[in-house]
Amino acid sequence: MPVYIALDLLVFKLTISPLKIYSNYFNDNISPEFVSLFSLAILGTNIWLYSIFTYGFLKCSLKKNSYS
Repeated sequence: MPVYIALDLLVFKLTISPLKIYSNYFNDNISPEFVSLFSLAILGTNIWLYSIFTYGFLKCSLKKNSYS
């Protein structure tokens, strides 16, 4: 279970961090395309993040001795 959480958070942070840095320089007046890309990236990574969390929880809950 910790592997799913650690790898998923790593992918999430590596994807969102550059976009967060650039979002300080681009706004809706300067680059509406970037704002659209940023919104789509946030939505996609959130769906990815929580689907992997759900998969990890379900996989671990189906094991007979999941915590031993």
